Formats: sequence, structure tokens, C-alpha cells
Amino acid sequence: PTQNNTFLRRNKEKSEFNQYWYSAYTIESVVDEIEKCLLSQEQNEKTSLSESMESLKVVDSEEKNLLECAFLSTPSIHFSLKDQNLFKNSLLLDYDSKSFERRCKECHFYKYDFNEDVEKIPKEYKHRFRYLVVDPPFITREVWEKYAKAIEYLAAPNAKVLCSTIQENREMMKELLQCEPVPFKPSIPNLVYQYFFYTNYRAE
Repeated sequence: PTQNNTFLRRNKEKSEFNQYWYSAYTIESVVDEIEKCLLSQEQNEKTSLSESMESLKVVDSEEKNLLECAFLSTPSIHFSLKDQNLFKNSLLLDYDSKSFERRCKECHFYKYDFNEDVEKIPKEYKHRFRYLVVDPPFITREVWEKYAKAIEYLAAPNAKVLCSTIQENREMMKELLQCEPVPFKPSIPNLVYQYFFYTNYRAE
């Protein structure tokens, strides 16, 4: 139920931004998937690093400075993260700065306009993110091509990507982002057609 999600209680969808929120259950499911991937990856890296330090005594500075997750036009997921360390080391990219920027004092925020050159995104975020969650306000190829450039700009090597769009965009998602549909389908209560989730890795 909506009452169980603080973001949904506090934020009404704005038609001028073509905002449609996922259901509370969908949000919780995506958050669980993100945190499972990132926290297990983090633990594996710590174990691997500990083992390598014994012999090499060296830390890769770029690897050490990676951030966690970039949320492109997905504020409902970003603000519903449970792990505060992940939240503080994640970036929300959204055009609706009036609603969200002031709430990002303990995390990262960038007012993202998909019509602008991706190079306008601060260099400090280039190739820094292990996981990216993407839900553009429009489903057209033109818009997805712009988001794909932003994903390429932000993603660290071997980053995981989770996107949502319509089933008819399946081939386009594979072409642009090497993403395939997954069995779990999002619920978006105020949207008239069914969306699908797509990932570039095997999601459970």
C-alpha cells in the first residue's frame, strides 16, 4: 500500500514532468534487488581486496573511488533505499529539481535535462557508478538514445543496468544497452499500459 512508502505519501505525480510512480511493492522489490547486488558485490570486493593486499599491498585508486548507484529519472527508487551508506553514495539525476534537490543534502543530486550534452554532467561522476536505474519520461527511440549516452558516461566498467519501458522496445533495449527483459514486471498504477524491466545481467 502507498501508506507504507514515505516517498509515495509525500510526492504526487506531476503531469508536466510526465511522472508516473511505481507501486510500493515494485519500489520495494527494485530496492531489494539493488541492495542485494551492491552489498554482495561490496562484500566480495572486500574479501578479494583483503586477499590481494596480503601479497601486493596495493589498492586501485579508481576502484576505491567508485560510487554506488545512479538513478536517472527514478526518484521513487532513490528515496526508498534502505541502506544509508548506499543512499549517501548514490546520485539522483532528475529534471524536477524543485521537488528533489533540497532533499539531497546527504546524497548527490544533478538537475538532468536529457536534451543537454552529457558532457555537462560533472566530470566527478564520469564512469563512477556500479549500478544504474533508468526510467525516462518518454518511450521514443530519440529519448532512449540520449539516456543511453548518459548511461555510458556514468557507468563504471561492468556496471549493472536496470531499465523500464514498454515491451515493444525490447529490440531497441538490446541494441542500445545490451539489456534483456526479466520475468518481474513493474506495477505503475496510473499508467494505462504495462511496462517491463530490462537488465544487462541475470536478475532474479
